[in-house]
Amino acid sequence: MGESRFIHSNEAENFYLGTKGNVYLKSEKRYKPAIGVMPRKLWEEQRVNDITQAISRRMRSEGEIPIEWVEEYNELSEKRSRL
Repeated sequence: MGESRFIHSNEAENFYLGTKGNVYLKSEKRYKPAIGVMPRKLWEEQRVNDITQAISRRMRSEGEIPIEWVEEYNELSEKRSRL
């Protein structure tokens, strides 16, 4: 982690306060932090939607639906119903 120190009033014009309360040196180039990972619950909901849409597309094209899709859909649906 970075070094902590107090900013004197005569130095204040060289800094700015970020939206989350972080203090940045104005001369430093600002980079956005990595976004991170989507929460599992949201990911699972999106995954169920993706599988549902994929199955629907396959059915419309009269194609065979991979058993892995059905199994994963069932696993995720069961997990959601227990919550």
